Amino acid sequence: MQDLKLAVLIDADNISPKYVKVILDEAASFGVAACKRIYGDWSDARLKSWKDVLLNNSIIPIQQYSYTTGKNATDSAMIIDAMDLLYAGNVDGFCIVSSDSDFTRLAARLREAGKLVIGMGESKALGPFVKACDQFKYLDLILEHGGSEDASADSTAAAEAAAQVGAGDDTAINRDSICRLVCDMIDEMDDGTGWVRTSRVGDQLIKRYPDFDVRNFGSKSLNKFLASFPVLEVEERTLPNGNPIQFVRVHPQPKKAAPKKQPNQPKVTVIYEDENIAVLYKPTHLLCHSDRTGDANLVDAFTQYLAEKGEYDPHGENRFKPGICNRLDRGTEGLVIAAKSYTALRDMNEIIRTDLLKKEYYTITVGIPQSGRFTAWWEHDEKNNKVSIHAHQSQDERRKQIITDVDVLRTAGPFALCRIGLITGRTHQIRAHLAYLGRPVLGDIKYGNRKMNERTGTKTQALCAVRVSFLDIPEENSLHYLSGKVIKLKDPQIVKQFDALDKSKADGENDHA
Repeated sequence: MQDLKLAVLIDADNISPKYVKVILDEAASFGVAACKRIYGDWSDARLKSWKDVLLNNSIIPIQQYSYTTGKNATDSAMIIDAMDLLYAGNVDGFCIVSSDSDFTRLAARLREAGKLVIGMGESKALGPFVKACDQFKYLDLILEHGGSEDASADSTAAAEAAAQVGAGDDTAINRDSICRLVCDMIDEMDDGTGWVRTSRVGDQLIKRYPDFDVRNFGSKSLNKFLASFPVLEVEERTLPNGNPIQFVRVHPQPKKAAPKKQPNQPKVTVIYEDENIAVLYKPTHLLCHSDRTGDANLVDAFTQYLAEKGEYDPHGENRFKPGICNRLDRGTEGLVIAAKSYTALRDMNEIIRTDLLKKEYYTITVGIPQSGRFTAWWEHDEKNNKVSIHAHQSQDERRKQIITDVDVLRTAGPFALCRIGLITGRTHQIRAHLAYLGRPVLGDIKYGNRKMNERTGTKTQALCAVRVSFLDIPEENSLHYLSGKVIKLKDPQIVKQFDALDKSKADGENDHA
């Protein structure tokens, strides 16, 4: 079989030269790099480090001057050349090497023309660009974790966490979701023996997740990756011609005793429910997922709720445990979406990833903010689990843009009841952004006004997810019927909390009358 001829096009403004060997090795695994070009303004001193590796790797530099500041002419030049190569008909596929989402439409157009499209970039690459490619390779993860089988648990977890960034905060590409998906695939492809070829499973995983790569999880091969799951068994067999072939199946699992209901397990408050999903109310202090504390959590409470209704059998062969699709901080109350099946979880995560779900919050601020839309730059300190907000992007692009809508509904002395709309959704965005604007959330111990928290006796952040709205969901999504649906939390506790502050203010004024 003749090797595919590939065009390797590199965005020098967006990719470091330290990845050059990884880029060429990955391209070689798909075919022959018949064309290797790199684009940038070579008069710029920032690209000097690239010049040392171009000659040794026979990569042709394409000069593209930056005509003005703040504009990237390199992208346009790269897109034009890609289309020229497409219409010339001399290549079978393209390797687009960049983390820039501006190449999303190019990747989609090349695939429409029947060409293989391999994306390569860092784990900061956004989901739309990743999904537009046939496959996407995270260069930083491959370089760092490159498949060492003895990778530490910490490094593997770090790689997995980084792999999720490109697809968005709420996507389910992690070990647990992949395990569930593989189990479902085996059920679908089973010919009656329980065994399925690992190669068929791998093909389906890449179709579902273009950025799936076992190296992101610290493994060298798909077979070893699958064998690392306790619920899966991998077996090698020899064909009549002497060639080995691998199969995978789900281990027959002994029936487990029903989980005991925890004494402090809360009763689930259901705001909306259908055969696929439920929208639940999470009170403050309740965890969304279990953690090392062993405290009650919403997932276990929801599972218990479905078991009592007869919709989930913990003794059965169903390997999917009901789960939640969006998360709230422990101190935040409000609406959380839960999935009853793997299909519902997958499709709801896709809705969230493609920004077809809008979330609205109520909060009480210390100080009265201006109403309007506010933009800033967000940076996460993972070690301390705290974010900082800045007025401008950083040179190393570690900061991410955030956009927050603020609408003041009522005021009471120094306090304001506000409606918050998230245009972007990042960790601690509302709390950190309002604190940056000088109007922190009442009761927030991490970003708030300590003196005012103590004065009012508020020990929990006054933040509540009060509304979720579904936009136009594609028909191929199993949750298409939710299009246009709005689910609200009636009489949220935070409004009563603000009413108490307002009454306290009025009483104080009467005392001084």
